[in-house]
Amino acid sequence: MLSGLLSKLKKDPHIRTNELEKIFKDYALQNGVIILHEEVKPSTIHQQVAQSQPDMIIGADGTHSTVSKSLFPAANQVKIEFDYVLQTRYEVKGEYKAKAIAQKDFVRDFIHHGVIANEYVGAFDEKKNKTPVTMQMMISKDAFEKLQLATSKHPIQPLANPEQQHQQHTLALDNIPDNVRNFLKTYIEKKTKIFSQFGQVLDPTSLTFSVNEAPATYAKQPINFYDDTPVILVGDAALGLSYFKGLNAGLESTAQLLTLLTACIQSNFENHEELKSALENYTHWFLNDFSPKKIKEVERYSTVNIRLPEKAMHSARSLEATSGMQNIEYDDMLLLDYLEMLALDLSSEKLNKVFPHREFDPTIKFAQLTTIPVSYTLNKTLKVFRDYVKPYKYSGQWIEDSKQPLLGLANTLSGLFKAVSSPLSGGVAQAEDGIANVLRGALEIVTSPISLVIKPILRSLATSIQGKPKIEENKGLKRIAQLGLEYIEKEDFSAEIDSKKNIYALLAISHDIHRKFLKSLKRGQDTNLGIVEATEFAKIKDKNQPRDYELFNKYFSIFSIKSTSVNQHASNTYLESSLKRS
Repeated sequence: MLSGLLSKLKKDPHIRTNELEKIFKDYALQNGVIILHEEVKPSTIHQQVAQSQPDMIIGADGTHSTVSKSLFPAANQVKIEFDYVLQTRYEVKGEYKAKAIAQKDFVRDFIHHGVIANEYVGAFDEKKNKTPVTMQMMISKDAFEKLQLATSKHPIQPLANPEQQHQQHTLALDNIPDNVRNFLKTYIEKKTKIFSQFGQVLDPTSLTFSVNEAPATYAKQPINFYDDTPVILVGDAALGLSYFKGLNAGLESTAQLLTLLTACIQSNFENHEELKSALENYTHWFLNDFSPKKIKEVERYSTVNIRLPEKAMHSARSLEATSGMQNIEYDDMLLLDYLEMLALDLSSEKLNKVFPHREFDPTIKFAQLTTIPVSYTLNKTLKVFRDYVKPYKYSGQWIEDSKQPLLGLANTLSGLFKAVSSPLSGGVAQAEDGIANVLRGALEIVTSPISLVIKPILRSLATSIQGKPKIEENKGLKRIAQLGLEYIEKEDFSAEIDSKKNIYALLAISHDIHRKFLKSLKRGQDTNLGIVEATEFAKIKDKNQPRDYELFNKYFSIFSIKSTSVNQHASNTYLESSLKRS
């Protein structure tokens, strides 16, 4: 049995803990071990020990060990704080093992969201055709404290079936901090796309979100005597390690313990001096060699693999912000709605896009390394020249124009990377994207001297003549609103599934408009629609009231091809009614 386990681990080193537990349990039963289950509590443990009169007590009851608290000196457990983690777990349905996300995609999203994360794809279950996946991301201590009730035993389960529910708290997705939730949306969307390419499906009912600390805990005293009975702490009760290091460490220390106790076990613990010597040797090895070395490994992992990259991500995010290229996130990125869409089990074409009305994700990032349609790059290239005659939308926009050389350099470098790496990853589409970005970047660099001198003069002149345009006059925003109105006219809302699909599409369009509106608002562009937009979008976001197309029709209409005076009138009406209510 154990040779079979060894063969399996050589083939795939990832194995579920419960599967490993079953293998060891079956092996023990086959060798005559009798297993009795009885709950041990601090209030009853002394009585239970007195009744059973064991030859040895082994505390393998985790980092919050009852054995350690009850049968050892006070404060025996020491905790060294390192990090805090949010874990996303789910299963992937398919005929073979699920694919991991490409590291280059992961890193780019790290920079954009200012986070650091790791993904672990587990062993494929051939009987159930499922692959377990765990993605853990680092969160702040403040975020952990807000979510600490969401443990692995009682996680947040947004779409779990009733029989899967383990929730004993009121925490939900809305309680997860915005920046964390936004990254989760990006991650789940990308994974869904990957799975759909290989005929696999992310099971949304299996999704769970939980938090835990990532410390190192150790027992100051791993062995004690209760009367004359030896008490030994093993596993996490003796040494609890983060980052998937605890299980292996527990197996390693237990193997060392059993090796030292072999002769004692064979003599049925009759030679007390031999037993005492073996336990002293184990204690010395555990406290002076093994435990410090393993804690150092966690500290090194936290410093090198977590904190150092995290600082780099924050620095890169700061560079995005100072360059003016950082996309402004908003407070809700459709995560729950997208998961509910997945649960409908619609076609992969509808499943793999959070924004189904767009050819690609609208939140294109600064120097993005993933493939972007050439049409987008071409439009941005032409914009370099179109902007010469456009008025400034907000004060300080000229500073953004002055960063054209930096933008050109970034586009050139990212384009070269895409073009060179295209044979290995993206193929023809990525090669075309890379070449387009190189041309765009080169043009931006070459025209920079002219842009830095001529463009501010022409744009300032245009601004003095035309004035600064309001947000509601932005063509891109009005175009998307018009798309929403046209969608309402042509789609069917009668059938239940079609209605859910179409309502989701309208929801995505609404979020896209809101994203663009907030982006312009936070940059300082004026608007007459602040109260109107906030009020109507709040109605759309409210999950406690039914969403129908009339709700979306009203929201889109305030941005459609209407005059500013009409919008001004609408805003004044909302303001007057708000004042009356006050």
